[in-house]
Amino acid sequence: MKARQERKYKMKSNHRTLSFSLVLSAIVLLASAGSVPKPLMAQSAGNSGQIVGQVLDPSFASVGGAEVTVRNKNTNFSRSATTDDAGRYAVSLLPLGPYEVTTKAAGFNPAAQEALVTLGSSITANFQLSVGGNREAIEVTADMMTADRTVAPSKSILTDLQLRHLPSNGGRVQNIIWDVPTGQIEPE
Repeated sequence: MKARQERKYKMKSNHRTLSFSLVLSAIVLLASAGSVPKPLMAQSAGNSGQIVGQVLDPSFASVGGAEVTVRNKNTNFSRSATTDDAGRYAVSLLPLGPYEVTTKAAGFNPAAQEALVTLGSSITANFQLSVGGNREAIEVTADMMTADRTVAPSKSILTDLQLRHLPSNGGRVQNIIWDVPTGQIEPE
């Protein structure tokens, strides 16, 4: 009889331990479900898609640090990503619909293209940027200077010895004077 009571006590004890474990598991599960951020609960891979791609320069070298923005054309929902050193980017958990994908990087012209995100899709949007961007307009203003054509700005006096040692076309002094931009021969 005593063995029967011990067995009955063990069964009650095992039942209590199992019940306690189930209740504790349910409490932990409910508590953790309440701590999941609501946007993560609303989005899942089942009702969304992603846009991936690579940003390259004109010589097909990767452009790291480029900013890529995807904007849903129907809802204006947007999300941005930055390319890694290999020029790659990925924007995931995007609601379904048409998107405008734009990219910009320092020293390059911005670029854009359209993409349609469908259920569970992975859309590729690659870019090859052209050099440019960061353009600045410089406006130069100045007053126009007028030259007084009646006065020569400088005079040079040559001695007879200097004139003899100058190369001249035909050995005539008048030919040397014609080679000087402001040279003149006054009539006698």
